[in-house]
Amino acid sequence: MSGEPKLFKSSDGSQIIFDTKSGKWYSLQSNTSPNSPNNYSYLTLNHERKKSTSKAPDIRPFATSKQTNSTVTKTIVNQQQKESTWNNDTSETACQHAPTTIHTEEQNNTPILLEQDEMRVADKNDDSDTDCVDPQEQTKRSLNVSDDFTLVKSNKIRKKEHGNEIKWPHVDKPTTATTNVERDNHEISLEHIQRAVVHNLPCFTINFDNSAQFPSAVAASDAPYSHFEKKNVQLSNRFSVVRYIGHQLKIGMKDKEDYLKLCDVSLWPAEIQNRKISVTLPKFTPDQFALVVRNVPLEFAAEHVMEEVRKSATSVDKFRMIIYPYQRTTNDFRFIVSDLKEYNGLINLGHVGVGNKLCTITLYRPANKITFCNKCWCIGHIRSRCSSTVQKCRFCLQEYNQDHNEICTKQYKCAQCHEDHYSLDANCEIIREYRANLNKAVKKATVEGKIKLPEADTRQPLTNQKFKSALDTFPPLPGASAQQVCRPAAWRTTAPTTTQILNQTAPVDITNQQLFDKICCHLDEKLSTVNDHIANLKLKVKENEKAGLETRKSVSSLVGLVKLLITDIIPPIVKVAFSKDTKAKKEVEKTTELIKDQLQVLYADMELDGVTTEMKNIEEAQEQVDKPINPGT
Repeated sequence: MSGEPKLFKSSDGSQIIFDTKSGKWYSLQSNTSPNSPNNYSYLTLNHERKKSTSKAPDIRPFATSKQTNSTVTKTIVNQQQKESTWNNDTSETACQHAPTTIHTEEQNNTPILLEQDEMRVADKNDDSDTDCVDPQEQTKRSLNVSDDFTLVKSNKIRKKEHGNEIKWPHVDKPTTATTNVERDNHEISLEHIQRAVVHNLPCFTINFDNSAQFPSAVAASDAPYSHFEKKNVQLSNRFSVVRYIGHQLKIGMKDKEDYLKLCDVSLWPAEIQNRKISVTLPKFTPDQFALVVRNVPLEFAAEHVMEEVRKSATSVDKFRMIIYPYQRTTNDFRFIVSDLKEYNGLINLGHVGVGNKLCTITLYRPANKITFCNKCWCIGHIRSRCSSTVQKCRFCLQEYNQDHNEICTKQYKCAQCHEDHYSLDANCEIIREYRANLNKAVKKATVEGKIKLPEADTRQPLTNQKFKSALDTFPPLPGASAQQVCRPAAWRTTAPTTTQILNQTAPVDITNQQLFDKICCHLDEKLSTVNDHIANLKLKVKENEKAGLETRKSVSSLVGLVKLLITDIIPPIVKVAFSKDTKAKKEVEKTTELIKDQLQVLYADMELDGVTTEMKNIEEAQEQVDKPINPGT
């Protein structure tokens, strides 16, 4: 009986088996509830060190123990048999709680069934504790165990397995039949990758009144340039996109300055090739005019930050917070600046005050664009390749028709996950997963050379360029050849003599000559510019004099007509009208003679001015022929 296992009962009611041959202790575990806190743990005590055997020794039934205060009865053993995890059906008890059983191959009956005569318990591997143990976690051992004893799992592993035992209700995630996103393989087509990295300025739309006849795209694109030249509108680049889409002509630009210039409708022509047109401007400001204010403390609200930024630039619009996929200690806000001067001014300034902190201003780099369908609002395809037969509302995803606005609830429903948010919401899990896969695909395609990312607009205004001194253009200081630096006195007490001045300027006579030549060249250039300007002014004066002369001629002819009216027409009328009233007749004749004298004097002055002006023009023309202007003198 010395080699047989012994059964003990502890003070808390649990039963423990001690194998005298192997020196191992076994605690029986209850299987009444998977979440019960009274589950027994599988223990191995480092009681004594012996060599392990390939199979467990024979376990004989016994009914008594050597402990004085411990008694074993048949009823207790039978109760333990019902609650033990060492049951015959291991499929029902596997992975229900913390593993405590011994894996056997010969039979899985409990080793303490006292009604049986004999049992064989074979344990080929004492290190394998349960059937639901992770192979990577089986290698973990307790600190004071050796190869002779049964392994004990750490508390961390037991808690993890206990958490996995909880059976959560199964929720079927809705599947979208219209999406083309391969979420398992995360494969994105090259067409979607190329569309994601292109960020063009929006196009201007030209509509023709006569839809029957349209000019060619080349002719229609050349016509506005002549009109822009008349309006003194200078464009740095030509149109980058000119194409017909239906009955509309789309015109695109690459340069931001040119784009802002053409946003003025009054600069566009009213007709092209005798066909009346109407120009439709883009309805939004593109991301090329977006900036980011970074590292804003979390305690500042978005409205407060927007007010602070608008103090620096009044054209700020569309102020939004940038959402990152991870937690940050500060916030970044994106905004649009529609005024080019304020846009460049903020870039040059480099910061803006928010509260009591200076926050950095940087350029906004647009994210990779998502390919989505505006017919079914699913991602992964475009409208032309959509399998849906009806147009869906972007709010409720119901069929959109003429009467839908009256019955629509305006409650968002996602076309990807069917949750209560917008279909393209950045916080949607499917959208975030698709965007992450898209970013990885773009990086991979860039490394492999399949696509080429567009160059960022890194041009800065001229005011932001650092000053670079050209030291070679400066004349050397006096005494520079002798490597001497002469510092004048702080206070000049005596005037320098003539000999001192000559001694100082003697070593630099050649340099002064070179400087004199440069000054002469510069003056010649300026003089030629001034002469050209004077010549232009003279031409304008002549044109004005000609216009004045024509005006005088017209006025003089008018004066002659009035004079004729007073001398030839009015006197006979006065004689007839005032034949009886001699007093009134004399007053009218007196007034008429006075007006006649004044008109005669005015007429004589105008003729004299015209003659003198013509004589002056002839004399100036003669002088220009005899003595031409020479800019080099």
